[in-house]
Formats: sequence, structure tokens, C-alpha cells
Amino acid sequence: MKLVNKRPVFRITFLALNLALYIGLSFVSIRLPAQEITFKGLPLVFVSVVSGPIDGVFVAIFGEFIAQLTSPYGLTPTTALWILPHVFRALIVGLMMRKKDVFENKGWWVLTVILSGIAVTVSNSIVIYVDGVIMKYPTVLTAISMLTRAAASIATSIIYIIVIPLLIKPIMKAGKLERKSSD
Repeated sequence: MKLVNKRPVFRITFLALNLALYIGLSFVSIRLPAQEITFKGLPLVFVSVVSGPIDGVFVAIFGEFIAQLTSPYGLTPTTALWILPHVFRALIVGLMMRKKDVFENKGWWVLTVILSGIAVTVSNSIVIYVDGVIMKYPTVLTAISMLTRAAASIATSIIYIIVIPLLIKPIMKAGKLERKSSD
């Protein structure tokens, strides 16, 4: 699926709205000792499905950069590393959705979101380890906490699988999306 309305103002507004939603949802996270549960990926997945991988990566880079700046951690030498898992999610969803439509093939949709969740979990674990080495904090629990992060990723992926098609339907009815592949 692609945005039908190619006017720059519409696209900028669409991206800005989802970027703001990403940043807002980053404040609503649940912080546990070994992980963070957040739904900030929802607008990222939404943009990647609707508008493609480039717009998804845009939201990932700027959204996570601002989220990092406004978090308790602020700007650190590893800030760029923390952006990468979200870029991976945008690329996976955006590129896989070029091949199939969310409504055309439910299995492909579920696989896409699950794979993007796995990519985020694995890359976040690597980033936590590298961050620990660079910032000199213990990294022993990284592998152990990966199981709880994987469980949280599965839960958020299920929510994305259900919610994103519900968000797309009204936009399609409004005539803002076309239902064709962007090959």
C-alpha cells in the first residue's frame, strides 16, 4: 500500500503526526529493571506499512533520537546504536509490505511483524551489550534478560498485528491509500 496523496504538505503532515506519536508513546513506557515495554513502535510500523521503508526509517531515526534526548539517558556516545533496532524494524516492515498487502495475506502480515519484533529484540540485546562495554556497566544479565525482552516483543507484536489493520481501514475509506503493490 502507498499513500495516494503525493502532495508534500500531506506527506509532511502524515510523517510529523506519526513522529509526534512515536515520541509521545516513548514517554508512556513501562520501565522494568532489565527492560522497557513500550508501544512507540506502533506509529513506526504504521508508517512503514502505509508509506514504505524510507518514511519508516525517517520516523525511526528522528523519533528515537528525540526519544533518547528526552529520556533519562540523554545524549551518550552510544545514542546512534540505540536508533538501529528501530531502523531495522522500519526496513523489515517497509520492504516486506512492498511484496504483499496487509489485507491480502494475513500470514505474511503476521510473519512481517513477528520478524521485525525479533530483529528489534536481538539488535537491542546486542546494543545493550555493546553499550555496557563502552559505558562500563555489567553486561552479564544481557543474555538472561533477552527472554523477558522476547516475551514483551511478542506481546507488542500481537498488538501491532491487530491494531495496524484497524488504523488502515478508515484511511482507505477516506481515499488516502491505494491498494496496489509498489514494486
